[in-house]
Amino acid sequence: FVMGQDVTLVLAALAVSLALFFRGRHFAAGCVMALCSLKFHLFITLPLLILTRRLWRFGAGSMAGGAVLLAVSFAVQGWHWPADYVRMLRLPTSTPSYALMPNLNGLLSGHPHGFGITALAACMVLAAAGLVMWRGRMTVAIAAMLLSGLLLSYHSFIADAVLLIPAGLL
Repeated sequence: FVMGQDVTLVLAALAVSLALFFRGRHFAAGCVMALCSLKFHLFITLPLLILTRRLWRFGAGSMAGGAVLLAVSFAVQGWHWPADYVRMLRLPTSTPSYALMPNLNGLLSGHPHGFGITALAACMVLAAAGLVMWRGRMTVAIAAMLLSGLLLSYHSFIADAVLLIPAGLL
């Protein structure tokens, strides 16, 4: 966190969310999980987990928490913040080197057929993650969500790989 890595806050929110979830407080767990939208690209397969496991109360909590965060964002930053955010993400300094990313984008950067291979690999990751989320134990399904989110994210760095810790523990 001292080095400017906000993934520490995401890890804390994830820990609280999982603690609530495993205590049966699914709506509250979803509300806290909404805080992980700080790095939404790492949780891109969360909807797949919600759908495959039919976690409707958790999903409702996530949506409620997300709505509150969205309302606060607009209240604090005004209506222009989404455009400013997209503009910031497009700066070359936001994504300095694809090859260093712990995801499919980093693994396949520089490949002559990069886009096609990446799309095929992404489909394979989604299929495998979906199968594990649907058929595996809940802990394994959550771990699959974390791993697949990291692999499929467009913009992740080595600090974001800290999500492998809870995935491994689960």
